[in-house]
Amino acid sequence: DYITATKISYIDILFALNYVGVEILKQDSIHIYEHCLGFRVTQSNNKVIVKTIAPGSPAEIAGLQLDDEIISVNGDKVDNNFDDLFFSNYQEGVQMSTFSRNKLEMLYLEENAERFYPRYIARPKAKMSKSQKAAFEKWSKG
Repeated sequence: DYITATKISYIDILFALNYVGVEILKQDSIHIYEHCLGFRVTQSNNKVIVKTIAPGSPAEIAGLQLDDEIISVNGDKVDNNFDDLFFSNYQEGVQMSTFSRNKLEMLYLEENAERFYPRYIARPKAKMSKSQKAAFEKWSKG
């Protein structure tokens, strides 16, 4: 059987996954800058480039922009150590130096109560009914 629709809600997905004995777990991002400050980066060639900013996040409020290059965190140069710098220097906020549209910018990002970019993990339920077990076996064999 297939579900066909033009719009499927989160509730529809949970219902369908429950039918086959699968649950969704929500976890915080492992990156402080994603979870607490609301931005994502790519890292390559010793550069850290901002690629996503959550609306209303501390990153957006502070003025961080897409494609900004982050060059320092709390005064320490970024050099293949971005995650480590955040992990060791983070105190509910961070000062960053960025190159933004060919200008050097100093930004202070202070976290608020909102959290961003959670991770979702699907896993089989620990306890399934007989019908869920049968549906899971059929579904997981694809």
